[in-house]
Amino acid sequence: MLRHLLAATFFFIALLLLTPVLSPAAATPPTRVPLLPAVELLPYADLLLRGQIVDSHSFWNAGRTLIYTDVTLSVDDIYAGAYDTGAHRRLRVRMLGGAIPDENITLATSHSPRLQVGGEY
Repeated sequence: MLRHLLAATFFFIALLLLTPVLSPAAATPPTRVPLLPAVELLPYADLLLRGQIVDSHSFWNAGRTLIYTDVTLSVDDIYAGAYDTGAHRRLRVRMLGGAIPDENITLATSHSPRLQVGGEY
């Protein structure tokens, strides 16, 4: 039993050490995904809109294991879908990732957009 555990541990360590060498992704530069025109996004979207970021707030989840960011948009146009933005035409979106400046900690995700207050999207 101990021999199998040691062999499995050695294999796992060797795999971790060799992965960067064997992985073709390690030799290729990062890829940029081109932005698609809005008309091409329609089949994939429940809601397609244009607006300006008016507020952004990052916070810990209850277990302090993840950081989320609530982003508030002032909605200018809704191109597809239906959403009641209310009288103030605002929409709040929660995304994984963000920064807690007081604690000097950031959680960045590879597929989340980097939205800036004042930016139009």
